[in-house]
Amino acid sequence: MTQGGYHGRYLSINLTDGSWKTESLPEELTSKYIGGRGIGTRLLFDRQKGKTDPLSPESHLVIFTGPITGTNTPGSSRVVFICKSPLSRFGFISRPMVLFLIPQRTSGV
Repeated sequence: MTQGGYHGRYLSINLTDGSWKTESLPEELTSKYIGGRGIGTRLLFDRQKGKTDPLSPESHLVIFTGPITGTNTPGSSRVVFICKSPLSRFGFISRPMVLFLIPQRTSGV
């Protein structure tokens, strides 16, 4: 793991053609933004143009976890889903509690 409890990389998946690639997570993101919500929101802001239709293939859905996800810390089994809302055209963030995060955390992605 690198600084702040992150593995230093994230997975980028193109659902249109089924391709995927592992990308480096810049260390300045982990020091400037707090948790999965902050880093995920920044990634969405950087990767998606502002006028993109939320229901178009060019629209992004960012799924991110925080640095304590998968640990025994209370409330750490959270993942954040970040996208542009089709209803309001602004950012939408959802933070459900899910149980697959411990195996995901130990996978290195």
